[in-house]
Amino acid sequence: GGKVRWLPIYHEPEQELVGRIQLSINICTKKQNYSTSRDRNGHLKCGLVAETVAYDFVLEVAMKAQHFQQRNLVLRGEWKWLLTEFTSYYGVSDAYVRLRYLSYVMDVATPTADCLVLVYDLLFPIKIKGSARRTLSHQENRILREIEDQLEHILSLAFENYKALDESSLSGMLDVFQPATGSPAPALAPAVKIYNLLHDIESPDAQLKLCRYFQVAAKKRSRRHLAETDAFVTSNGQGTLMDVVTLSSAYQKIISLCLNIRKEICTDIQIHNQHLLPSSINLPNISSCIYSTELCARLRAFLVACPPESPSSLVTELVIATADLQKDLISWNIDHVKGGVDAKELFHSHIISWIRDKRLSLLDACKFDKVKWSGVRTQHYMHERFKKTLSEYEFILCRWPEYTVVLKNAIADAEKALEEAVDKQYANVLSQLLSKPWWKFWTRS
Repeated sequence: GGKVRWLPIYHEPEQELVGRIQLSINICTKKQNYSTSRDRNGHLKCGLVAETVAYDFVLEVAMKAQHFQQRNLVLRGEWKWLLTEFTSYYGVSDAYVRLRYLSYVMDVATPTADCLVLVYDLLFPIKIKGSARRTLSHQENRILREIEDQLEHILSLAFENYKALDESSLSGMLDVFQPATGSPAPALAPAVKIYNLLHDIESPDAQLKLCRYFQVAAKKRSRRHLAETDAFVTSNGQGTLMDVVTLSSAYQKIISLCLNIRKEICTDIQIHNQHLLPSSINLPNISSCIYSTELCARLRAFLVACPPESPSSLVTELVIATADLQKDLISWNIDHVKGGVDAKELFHSHIISWIRDKRLSLLDACKFDKVKWSGVRTQHYMHERFKKTLSEYEFILCRWPEYTVVLKNAIADAEKALEEAVDKQYANVLSQLLSKPWWKFWTRS
């Protein structure tokens, strides 16, 4: 048989009658493979299949009328009331109502807070039941599986881009890459809540899956930062000739890379301290493992392509930025990883080379032909150079005192050479004086 019902439509909030809508539902017989079932309390377990089809039709009309889309996901007013009346009168189950609405939401879902909060609110009553699937009809279970598959995609989008989420964007994502900020995206919290609904967060598999999402996110961010220095790293690993301006630009960008990676890890620490993520997920450790190893590899390649010939101001700045990042990682209690940033290991060969070159330069300045006829003036000048050398390497000695001995030995060798050159000069002068007859000096006097 069929059911025909006229339903009034009111305009809120005055409750003014603005019209009526006629609903006509044809109920199919059991011979046509449509059936009903009731739970132990005698209530309908789900609505008739034909009635759910009618509900879908009314829901679609309501969504079109209210311009349902990514940033307008909630039905209001007369249409919301009409759907409520329909489900009540025809016995469409609450689970079906929620799932069908969710299916439409998922078709336009974005990784934004308003969307994910709505998804969580609709899904929670269904998933919170211990044996949710056993209480649902075959049709409802099918819809639930489809929704869960779509949710996994949205969650992966949210977690793998958790620093690029944008509530003001239609897509929920930033259109351009931007530096990290200290505030977690509003969508992150509901995304975690939904993940907990879909997975047993205590299980190793669920924890590993969530961890991998954040690893992918860190790799994406790292790749974007590294791209700024790609042009300065050659594919064959050999140093290339650069003009002064290009070399200066290269060092400025690699220094900025170190500082940007530090900001990324700082942001992850701030997000971690918000306690949004499960306790099993240590975001700073997860991300810094990626950032540190990839930054170290880039620094190593950069130092081969653009070897620092001396501790110039930009080279000094790079050493300090690298060493400070390593120091910060330790102070933040972030686990050290193999292949991670190790400033001393990265710059050791260069530091030794600088000191060796400085030693040779000082020794050359102390040669006899350079000291000849200069005397005290040369000694004073060289001692000033020794002091300047110690000052020049102070930033290294403060961080790694073990280089003090190497540098002092180089200066000591130069001092010895200087003394020998001065002694030789004085000896030559004295021998020249003594080689002349004494009476010539007496006659002149």
